[in-house]
Amino acid sequence: ARDIAVEHVKKWDWTEHVDVESAFDHDCCDDCLVGRTIHLSLDVPSFLFRESRYSFLDRHKIYGKRPLTLGKAKAMIQIPCSIKAGKELKAFLEYGHGLFYNRREMTDNFLQRMANDNGYIIMAMDWR
Repeated sequence: ARDIAVEHVKKWDWTEHVDVESAFDHDCCDDCLVGRTIHLSLDVPSFLFRESRYSFLDRHKIYGKRPLTLGKAKAMIQIPCSIKAGKELKAFLEYGHGLFYNRREMTDNFLQRMANDNGYIIMAMDWR
């Protein structure tokens, strides 16, 4: 399903498919790690039988290589204080949490410290 989804979205103009829900600038004090938090809503090709939190994959959509519907997904991006202060960006880390969890898991202090120390921007999406 991943390859089919990539094929479906590779020619999108993403400005038409991503909405910034909110953005917060944080104070970057000596012990602070996150300089900016951005909450997004984005269109995603859907391979689900029904659009709900309790959905399952639709084999006909997958085998037919056609996501017939678009769903909405919530995402969050955190930019560390070090990058906000001018540190070189080393990586954009898409944090993968487990099934049935959400983007808030990336607010763990360990991940924020790793991102700040190493120059990583972190992004995660909700499982739906």
